[in-house]
Amino acid sequence: MHYITVKDQFGCGYLDSIGIVNYGGIDSVITTSTTATCGNSNGTVNLTIYGAYGPFKTSFNSGPFLSQNSYSNLPAGTDSILIKDSFGCTQKTNFTIGNISGPNAFTISTVQPGCNQNNGNITITGISGGTSPYDYKYDSAGTVYSGNKIYNNLYSGIHKFKVQDANGCVFPFTVILSNPPGPNKLTVTTTPEDCETNNGTLIVTSTIGGFAPYSFRFNGGPTVSSVNESNLDSSSYHVTVTDKNNCSFDSVFHVGFNAGPQSMTIDIIPSHCGGDFGSIE
Repeated sequence: MHYITVKDQFGCGYLDSIGIVNYGGIDSVITTSTTATCGNSNGTVNLTIYGAYGPFKTSFNSGPFLSQNSYSNLPAGTDSILIKDSFGCTQKTNFTIGNISGPNAFTISTVQPGCNQNNGNITITGISGGTSPYDYKYDSAGTVYSGNKIYNNLYSGIHKFKVQDANGCVFPFTVILSNPPGPNKLTVTTTPEDCETNNGTLIVTSTIGGFAPYSFRFNGGPTVSSVNESNLDSSSYHVTVTDKNNCSFDSVFHVGFNAGPQSMTIDIIPSHCGGDFGSIE
């Protein structure tokens, strides 16, 4: 309590008392926050202020004072808000925005497609990170997520997938399938046909490329394990080799011809005088 005495020029006085109340400022601040998800800036914070004389303003991370008590689109991290009431009293509060991470790794099993075939397979066997349950999307199959983990009838090339967890966090990943290398060359030995006797031969001596065991078809005939052909006339022959991955390679080989003698020159000496003196040379 404070006392004040007032006197005029004649000495007359008046005594009065004045009480000055001290305002204690902001009592407390409660922050309510939501966690950011998937590494995005989508966290929020809301302030509940007690003991303040409004209107009040807030400064987020030393920014300008604004007439608001909530903030959104916040990334994960530690932040501060300075609160100022109508008397200029301030109070600072700190808070942390957490992060719920999404999927970040995957495991798969694959079956590579055969040569020039769309028979590959990709099976998703595991997902790391994020929150289950997970749904999947194969980019070449539309825009709908599903629980399907097995993808068949795939071609050689790049295949793109996305996995989405229970919080809507999306993780893209890529899988590459490759055709196995097939046979690319045959080496053979041949002997030509002699004098139209159909005695030519053709033998496959080695296969380059692909994976054993190999099978062969000679001139469109049945499948055999090797090629060792005889009694051939002079002609061109097709040989197709197929490896264990069903990769095929086709080659054409020619069996030559040894013609033998085609003509001769003779001299005739006639006989004369009825004698046996003529000759052929």
